[in-house]
This record gives sequence, structure tokens and C-alpha cells, in this order.
Amino acid sequence: MLGVFYPQLTLLPYAVAGLLLKNDVDGIYIGMAFYTFLSMINMYIITRKLKRSTIQSLLTAISYGFCTYRFINAFSRFALGEYIGMTFIPLALYGLYAVMKGERRDWPYLALGLSFTLLSHIISTFLCLCLLVIIFAVCFKGIFDKERLNSLLLSIVFFFLCSAIFIVPFLEQLTFKKYNQPSPTFMPHFAQNLSTLILNSNSNLTSAFQVSNWWELANIGFILLVALIWGIFNYRKLDEIDKFLIITGSLLFLMSTSIFPWTLGMRTPLRIIQFPFRLLELDSILLSPIFGTMIVKTSKNLKLSNSKLIILGILFVIMPWYSGVKNLILLQKNQSNNFFNSKVYSSKSKNMTYWWLDQYTPKMTKKSFNSVVYHYAYVNNKKVVLQKLNPISNGIIIKPEMSI
Repeated sequence: MLGVFYPQLTLLPYAVAGLLLKNDVDGIYIGMAFYTFLSMINMYIITRKLKRSTIQSLLTAISYGFCTYRFINAFSRFALGEYIGMTFIPLALYGLYAVMKGERRDWPYLALGLSFTLLSHIISTFLCLCLLVIIFAVCFKGIFDKERLNSLLLSIVFFFLCSAIFIVPFLEQLTFKKYNQPSPTFMPHFAQNLSTLILNSNSNLTSAFQVSNWWELANIGFILLVALIWGIFNYRKLDEIDKFLIITGSLLFLMSTSIFPWTLGMRTPLRIIQFPFRLLELDSILLSPIFGTMIVKTSKNLKLSNSKLIILGILFVIMPWYSGVKNLILLQKNQSNNFFNSKVYSSKSKNMTYWWLDQYTPKMTKKSFNSVVYHYAYVNNKKVVLQKLNPISNGIIIKPEMSI
């Protein structure tokens, strides 16, 4: 159960909002808004740290906060761990880059960014570490500086201290219990074609009902696809950082498809990510700064004022995002197999692993899991099946149908 055993302390904003508003649904939306805002703040800060202009940093932050892959994680897949993890990965990536380039005071970005990612989602932490290894390899010369090495070691120590609430209990339990990977998959079966990824990104799809297979929904969205193509054609005009972002972003884009030999990848640690499309998580982070660069450089050619530049950039981001939101709402409401229409909670639903809820259930309550799934209850000491379901705001009304 390695992929799901972790204390999601980063879920506290959702819980607190739900308690204060006395409405779990509103609490979830507040939590989504909070992490979207925090993601934009984090991206803005590190982009400014990379010596980008205020406008370019603002556009980068907006493009990342409203990027399609984050939206899919939040509302289409409801992958909260991955969604929250994307908030902190940029901090960790910048932190290592800063340390390797001699910005010694910025070492906390690495420690805190990686720690909060770990407390959100283990698979995202693994992906973040993979990218950190690449950054370390590219900037390897910096390790020979004693002060930079000290800052790196300090970051590692501080990371372990910040993450001790998870690491210590987990290591302790490993001494007497084995944890397996949840839902192991044969990844070649879940690798979409390159043409499919390009077309779905171009269409900015947000609902699984718009694709043949649910895993084909994952895409980087229209604006980041445009940024990727623009970056490739304008590669020579980019600075060192943007060149790295384009090269790495392009490779990850290709690796998330069937072009990459995932049959061989199954023999590597990459198999724990379950689905190739998870690489688009990192891709969205890397390509967002390219969007900011693209808009700024294009505006210079068009000689636009700063106000027009900001309006143009925001419209370019918000219009596809808004279209995706409206499509998702329309398509979800017209389906019977969703929580809105309560079919998942009906006794007709025999799939006890729907949304893999059994994997997130503590072992001690496993004995009662079937009773919850099949809606068994005790009324006046008599076992009954709850079948009549009426969804309401922040709850569901259930009535007994028959005794057992």
C-alpha cells in the first residue's frame, strides 16, 4: 500500500473550511480555490526569483493555476493528493536549482517544497525526485563548491525533520509489515498515442465522457500545447533556463505516450507511477514559464502596452479554461453513473473498488467495508438494505427498502 499510506496533512484546509461552513461540498470548493491561489503565489515567487519580469511572472502563475492537468486532477479525477502535490513541486525544483547555482539563502525552498509534496502524495514525490536528479546532473559542477554542498546537506537534513511525521512511523512499520504497490498496472496498456494526446490537448478536454478510454483524458491543455510548439520553433531565441524547460518538457510529453517503450519501463522504478500520463504533472510545471515567455516576446513584436499584454494573456488562459468547466458540468449532469445522480451509492453498484475506496480504508475497518458499500444498516437491531437514495446539498437521504 505504498502509494496511499501517508498522512495527508495538506487536506486540513478542506476539513477546516468544511467545519467552518458546516458544508463539506463548499469546504471542498474552498480547498480547491485555496490551493489554486497558493499554486499561483508559489509559481509567481519562483519565477521572479529566476529574474523574470513582474508581468511575465504573473502570466506564468495564472497559466499554471488554471492549467488543464490541474483542473482534471481536481474535478475530473478528484485526485486530491496529486492535485495538492502540484502546489509544492515548483518550490522544490527551484530550491535545488538555486542551491546548485550559488543562491545559498534559498535552500529552504528545496526542503519545504519536497516535504509538503511528500505529505501530499508519494507518487508526486517520486516524480519530483526524478526531475531533481536531472537538475542535479545538469548543474553538477556546482556541487564542488563547499558552501553550495553545505546548503544542499542542510536542505536534506531539514527535509527529513519536516517530514518526520510521516517518515518515522512509516520506517517503523516497515520493520514488521510489507507494503505493496496499490493497483499495479501494466503501463503499456495505459499509454495513449501521441496523436491522441496532441488532439485532446488541442481540444482542451476535461471530461472522461469525451474520450474512448478514461486515461486518454489526461492532457496539458490548449495553452501549454501552444507554448510547447512555440518554444520548439523559437528554441534558439530562448535563454538557458527556458531551453532546459523546453527540452525536458518535450521529452516528458513524448514519454507520456506510447512512443516511449513502457514495456521496458516496467522493469524500472518508473512502474510505480501506475500511469504514463502522470508525467504530464511535471510537464505542466515546466511549460507554464514558457507560456509567460511566449506572451511577453510576442507582445514585443506586436508593440503592445503592458495593460493590453496582461489582458491578452489572461484571456488566452481563461477562455479555454472556462470552456472546459462548462463542458465538464454539462457532461457530468447528463450521466447517471456519477455521485450527482447517486448511482455509485446505490445497491446496484457492485464494484466495491469504485474509485479505489477500499485502498483508502484502514485495515481495522475492512470487515465493515462491504456493509458500507452495499448499504447495509441496522434499524431496531434488524439488518436492512438501504436502496432509496435522494441526494441533497451536503448529504444524502436514504430509506430502508427491505430486511435481510
